[in-house]
Amino acid sequence: MLTESQERLLMERTAEGDRSAFRQLFDNYYPVVFGFMKSLLQVKEDASDVAQEVFIKLWLMRSALPDITSLRFYLYRMSLNQTINFIKKNKSNVRSILTDIPYDQMVEDAIDMKDKEAFIAAVVSRMPEQRRKIFIMSRLEHRTNDEIATLLHIKKKTVENHLNLALKELRTALPASLFIFITFFQ
Repeated sequence: MLTESQERLLMERTAEGDRSAFRQLFDNYYPVVFGFMKSLLQVKEDASDVAQEVFIKLWLMRSALPDITSLRFYLYRMSLNQTINFIKKNKSNVRSILTDIPYDQMVEDAIDMKDKEAFIAAVVSRMPEQRRKIFIMSRLEHRTNDEIATLLHIKKKTVENHLNLALKELRTALPASLFIFITFFQ
């Protein structure tokens, strides 16, 4: 597992075209992305193909890496998008897999801790920019409300309001078990 500073350095080097830095990011995150894909698609070969597509796209978009706050969040969002694209292209195959599994059971049983993080990331990615930024700074970067207010040049009360709205949005959008999982971000 990479430290935050190691990851940041690898992201910057990758953005400059350093293939060995990209390889280190790939080696670190591929198992996570593949595991997530496998839990969604349930076919190892499809999961591998889609996971590889995520990293191909990451390489092609490498110049944007220095602007990314959380590579893990970014990869999960890319993974979800690639999965949706794959499902659209292969509706009949995926439909036969999914029809045998009750949706609630699939959501509750088929995802592990890292996958739950991806569902949360999807909800967070749909939040307004300021709210999303505050949520990420609070839950992922472990900054205090005072620090966030200072960095964003806003009042502490505004930070608190955005965090409350973010949690309310998550509570509404996610099954209860995933909402409980949000403590992972604290």
